[in-house]
Amino acid sequence: MNKTTEVIILCGIAGSGKSYLATRLASVIDGCFILSKDDLRYVEGNYVFNDSTEPDIERKYFCLLELYLVSKKYDTIILDNTHINLSFVQKTIDLLKKYNASYVSIILLPSNELKVHQERNTHSISFDRLKTQRNDWLNNQDKFKNIVGRYVPIDQKGLLFH
Repeated sequence: MNKTTEVIILCGIAGSGKSYLATRLASVIDGCFILSKDDLRYVEGNYVFNDSTEPDIERKYFCLLELYLVSKKYDTIILDNTHINLSFVQKTIDLLKKYNASYVSIILLPSNELKVHQERNTHSISFDRLKTQRNDWLNNQDKFKNIVGRYVPIDQKGLLFH
């Protein structure tokens, strides 16, 4: 019998609680691994976000995802750091389908108050960038939902932060 990898895709704008939720889920799911683009952005112990390096980060992310899907090393993979980028999400779903991975998307809906996201955002994303991410979500949510298929929406009141 072939082992099927379960994948949980966490989607949302910066500061929506993706990493928090990923950590909480991983603490209660055996055989679980969190794959995050954030982890690939560390250079000599410092977090570095630079638009010019994002294509390389994305390539590494997809190589790792494919490696984990092929190896079936983990029963469950949590994909953290999936922002509302339609082409990135489509590429993710296509790869999961290629390897017959079972998946569900959890959409962490943006708060009406961007200040909430700015306070939670641990990577110094500017307020203007948060605003752009939220507007991208509002303008593309139907397309996004069509790409991911099965999804569970969670509004900001549904997340319990410490």
